[in-house]
Amino acid sequence: QDEKGLQMFAQKMGVKATLNAPASYDPVEQAQILEEAIRNRPAGIMVCGADITLIPLINRAVAEGIPTITVDADLPDSDRLATVGSNWYNLGVKQGEAMMRLIGGKGKVAMLGMVGSENMQQGFAGFHSVAENYSDVIVLGEYDDMSNPEEAKRIVIRLLREHPDLAGIAGFDSNSGPGIAMALEELRLKGEVKVTCVDIA
Repeated sequence: QDEKGLQMFAQKMGVKATLNAPASYDPVEQAQILEEAIRNRPAGIMVCGADITLIPLINRAVAEGIPTITVDADLPDSDRLATVGSNWYNLGVKQGEAMMRLIGGKGKVAMLGMVGSENMQQGFAGFHSVAENYSDVIVLGEYDDMSNPEEAKRIVIRLLREHPDLAGIAGFDSNSGPGIAMALEELRLKGEVKVTCVDIA
């Protein structure tokens, strides 16, 4: 979806846009991709600032005269020129509020996302800030699906085998929702477990 929007905008503005990313959340590979982009001297760079290890590379790009912004996840301590994206803490709060309504304020819930990425951690914190107000809610934890729908599916199947009374699952990256949905369909639990997510499911 993001790539479609990017290419439509690029066509409208008469510029060339190239999208490159790891197949799943991988800060090391993302850093290598960003380093290669800097070597290619583009007119500008947009980077998902999900990991602090990218800060030196963002600073280098800006120092070399390449306008660089962060998107989706921000690294405010870098020299990036601007950021475009969500307030992830508030996003977590909204997911938490929606989940509490869906499960009636009681039961076990779990969160899926890219554990360790700055934006996801903010989202998880927002969710926790809501859940902690409900004494009958147990947050099982934060599970790393590496932004991979197959991994999200595997985690959900395992969780439901270990916790058949699981009431809800919150997905925090764009592949969490699809993976959760695949698992619930395979287990024939569609509609039984409540789901919130940041993207389509």
